[in-house]
Amino acid sequence: MNVTYLQQFFKMAADNSCYASCLVKLACRINKTDHNLTNIGRALDIGFDKNYLGINKDDYSDYGPAFTVYKPEKWLTDLTGKKISVRKESATYKCAKNEYEILFYAKSQENANENIGHFILPDYDPNKTSVTVNTGKVYSKRIIKVE
Repeated sequence: MNVTYLQQFFKMAADNSCYASCLVKLACRINKTDHNLTNIGRALDIGFDKNYLGINKDDYSDYGPAFTVYKPEKWLTDLTGKKISVRKESATYKCAKNEYEILFYAKSQENANENIGHFILPDYDPNKTSVTVNTGKVYSKRIIKVE
């Protein structure tokens, strides 16, 4: 995807890309490749070009679709070359073999119901230190299974 206004694109990414960032980091882990700008850029190109990720290409300040992940299983399958399934589970779910978890934090049940929160991997916060993680709790998990 061509980016017209790079600074505005980065601002949109900083404010909206936590789930997408976790999926890219996870794809790099599965592939045993570096989580570097080259691999991140390739992953985002695939995500935007195949409409797995939302964006208003005419207005990066339109946060409605910004970095919304529409098809995480297809995106991860394309990124890893492996059959991937993704499902939502409760906060107490324990991963089985060949499963990874992405934690969804929110500050309240109401926010969680509205999908207002922050996604992290158990050992990686794309925001480094999130206020939502520090003051909220895990309300659900996205379970990624490698078939």
